[in-house]
Amino acid sequence: MSVFRRKKEQDDNVNLDAGLIDDDADAPGGNARTLKATLPGEGPTDVADWDGESRVVDFGSLLIPAYEGMQVRVDMDNDVVVGISVKIDESTLQLQAFAAPRSEGLWDDVRQEIAEGIRRGQGKAREADGPFGRELRAEVPVSADGASSRQPVRFIGADGPRWFVRGLISGAGGRDPEQARAVETVFQKLVVRRGEQAAPPREPLPLAIPEDPGLVGDKPAAE
Repeated sequence: MSVFRRKKEQDDNVNLDAGLIDDDADAPGGNARTLKATLPGEGPTDVADWDGESRVVDFGSLLIPAYEGMQVRVDMDNDVVVGISVKIDESTLQLQAFAAPRSEGLWDDVRQEIAEGIRRGQGKAREADGPFGRELRAEVPVSADGASSRQPVRFIGADGPRWFVRGLISGAGGRDPEQARAVETVFQKLVVRRGEQAAPPREPLPLAIPEDPGLVGDKPAAE
């Protein structure tokens, strides 16, 4: 059974809270806490290679795997969906998808650009090996109640056929990679629908709020 609640917040974000109940933890829709990202570099799947059997919610260019206890927030800029944030326990994964060249990936260049921008803003950034290859572990300046501090975050990325996906892990998973395993699983199980439309490299791929926020795959939402 699946339960979705949709409401519009004052900051123009839309929340989709997915509470998926599945007694079989080994099924594709089992609890993400029981799963882990495995091999280095293993990550999102192109829709052409997707077996169609996993349980996902269709957000246009990104098909998001659905797990028990997962909260999904759609980030809006005016009337345009600009990103999707997934929260499991105390870790959050923000996702964005972009067009990429046919002949080369973007993640190496993007990772360096992000690091340079963080350092210019008085933050810290260093590269490290993660479950998807090279990633960026950073401390970004934040201000709250007049006090300044640095928030630990992780930037992960994956290059695919004519697309690139960037993930930002914050919260507990930004501080401690061991606490990020569930959201890493979401990143690993993503399905990317690039589409055939022409788009220059780095242009965001279109995202959309599902008209019917049900599941796509072998186990559709129960009525």
